[in-house]
Amino acid sequence: MERLSIGAAQWDRDPGQYTCSAYTAAICNDPKAITTTFPCHTSSDTRSTAVTVNVNPPGAVVDLKHRQLTSGSATSEVLSWGRPLIPPGSTPIISYTVNCRSSDSWYLSLPAVTAVIADTGMFSTYTLLSHPDFANIVCTVFAVSGGGGPGVPTMVLFQTPEGVPSAAVQTSNPSTTSSSLSITLMPPARAMRNGVLVMYSVAYTADCVSCPGCCSPAANCLTKGQTNIAILASGQETPALVSLGQLCNFQQYTLNVSACTSKGCGPPLIAQLSTSVGTPVPPVEFTATALSSSSISVSWKEPSPSLFGPYQSFTITATSNIGDFKTAACRLAPDSASQDAKSSPVVQSGRVYTQTVTGLCPSTPYSFVVLA
Repeated sequence: MERLSIGAAQWDRDPGQYTCSAYTAAICNDPKAITTTFPCHTSSDTRSTAVTVNVNPPGAVVDLKHRQLTSGSATSEVLSWGRPLIPPGSTPIISYTVNCRSSDSWYLSLPAVTAVIADTGMFSTYTLLSHPDFANIVCTVFAVSGGGGPGVPTMVLFQTPEGVPSAAVQTSNPSTTSSSLSITLMPPARAMRNGVLVMYSVAYTADCVSCPGCCSPAANCLTKGQTNIAILASGQETPALVSLGQLCNFQQYTLNVSACTSKGCGPPLIAQLSTSVGTPVPPVEFTATALSSSSISVSWKEPSPSLFGPYQSFTITATSNIGDFKTAACRLAPDSASQDAKSSPVVQSGRVYTQTVTGLCPSTPYSFVVLA
């Protein structure tokens, strides 16, 4: 069997359809067969065959490195590498393919970034423009030769810098009293934290509309403030309880809560909670005036300003000092001598309240108690 070899084949020039002819040497060796009409190569066998040129893939890129370039507050992730060695039978490098993705489980849903970089010389660079903050990134780079064959991939690992959270915290279990409130905080989803959470920033402000007097200096309460709740690095998944005390009674407080990394705080969650009314102080300027033998007018003045919220009702109790005459048709005992301002007529003028207590016994001394 004979073999035909084509030397110095080129991948972009030599592939194609070739026709090969084989000649019978025996005819050429017979002197009688050599004539001017029939030369010695008239006896032949012709075959057609396709010829391809195998191209060896390029080697791995040289000295693949990662570095971070900072300009102001922006940080760029830059890859650089050298042209690979071109082994015999290879073709020139025409481009490089770069593939980058995050290896973190919470970022696996993010698509990989793929780019094709033209070969520009002995050294090439690529800047990763889109990437999450504080993520572990895996990038592979391989050369592509003129024959279309990919080279040996080379890998580099790096971590992107921290950023600020891109989502708000989550809250649950709000609770309030007349002078305090509490709420439970949960961190943003892991893919939205963009770093290690170090604290929650909590700012609060009272509206001071529902009870203006409750926000006065005399109330000795906090109408606004700022507090930071520290977070242990090992407890990022643990709920944090925010408790605020010494607040004003009967006020709506607006809370702005943000999760923070070492780079700053993310968007705030705005929550509104209201404290309840407090325990009121006794009425002032309390008087009682007899109107008839069986009725007395009782009047009192609401303290000003109110530090505990609006008054909802007043209860008046009339007690006789003579004794307990259960059989008397008139009022003597405390258990039958109370009236509620909600259900009984009360005349109000400004902050002055007046109520008439009827059904009393004639010529009998009474004591009156007004509870707000």
